Amino acid sequence: MKIYEGSNSQAGQESFVLSSLKEKRNGYYLEIGGYHSRYDSNTYLLETQYGWSGVALEIDKERSDEYNSNRSNPCLTADATTFDYLEYLENNNFPDRIDYLQIDIEPAFQSLKALEALPLDRYRFSIVTFEHDLYADQNNLIVKEKAKEIFKKFNYVLVKENVDHEGKIFEDWWIDSDIYNRNGE
Repeated sequence: MKIYEGSNSQAGQESFVLSSLKEKRNGYYLEIGGYHSRYDSNTYLLETQYGWSGVALEIDKERSDEYNSNRSNPCLTADATTFDYLEYLENNNFPDRIDYLQIDIEPAFQSLKALEALPLDRYRFSIVTFEHDLYADQNNLIVKEKAKEIFKKFNYVLVKENVDHEGKIFEDWWIDSDIYNRNGE
């Protein structure tokens, strides 16, 4: 995988997205767990260099305020586990196929709850990175396995399992089966 200059992703997530989508411009993202506008951001390069539109959710108001002070696309202060994704995506004219979904909130069972809250029967995501933080607690294997069941039910292909960053296994990477098959992967 090519590592793209200017990416601040923790483990190359932006490079994975750009490589998988052939450096797509003007894409869309949904970032569950905005954290910081630039530091360890999986969408900063997509927005600033590739013209992507999207929205981030962050439960911590200070973090969402920091994000909004440095980015054009909004970061909503919201609980990602109870957020009405369907209403928001429809009211803000998101396409039925969103290019990138990041799910990265703490603790890991919250990431699973956010995944379960998504309208996966209505919206497709070309690329998904799902953080399960297996390194932090072996009980997170339950989160990882339940997420795997959901992704497989909706025809996503696991392309990189147990992504490791600095010796910590923390994430799985998925591609929509339609995109995966179209790209000949």
